[in-house]
Amino acid sequence: MSRNKEAINLSWLVEKWTIWDNSYLKNIWLNLDTLDLVRINDEINDNEDIEESYIDIENNMDEFVCMPGREAVNEKLAREVFMDYLDSVDKDRLFENYNEYSADEEFLDLIYELGLEDKLQDFRDKVAGSILLNWANEEDIKVNKDMEVIDLYGRN
Repeated sequence: MSRNKEAINLSWLVEKWTIWDNSYLKNIWLNLDTLDLVRINDEINDNEDIEESYIDIENNMDEFVCMPGREAVNEKLAREVFMDYLDSVDKDRLFENYNEYSADEEFLDLIYELGLEDKLQDFRDKVAGSILLNWANEEDIKVNKDMEVIDLYGRN
């Protein structure tokens, strides 16, 4: 028996899962009945803070489920797999200027400089799709797989 009545579109979950875009975001809670989202920031430390600032999650455990957090994304592996995802021309352009030890900001600057931001966003969405699909399966949440996914670990 799944925890939600209606299947949730995977593409909708990916769109709402803004972990990659918000470095201050700690986690996101999803209400399975209403599909409302509660975003918890880094300065919130415990359930009391969450209850004061947002919602009483403990008394609503049937409705709310915590989506995967930043720890679900292996940034270094994601970068490596993204390189393989690119066509040879883009890959060559990227490698000419790429330093695997550069900070994320430098990597993103290079991506924008080379005009690869749309390809990176598409790639990230597909990786997020895989992460959220695995999460939904573990949490017994019905999901409609309405998009292509990329598993960083080669499981899909």
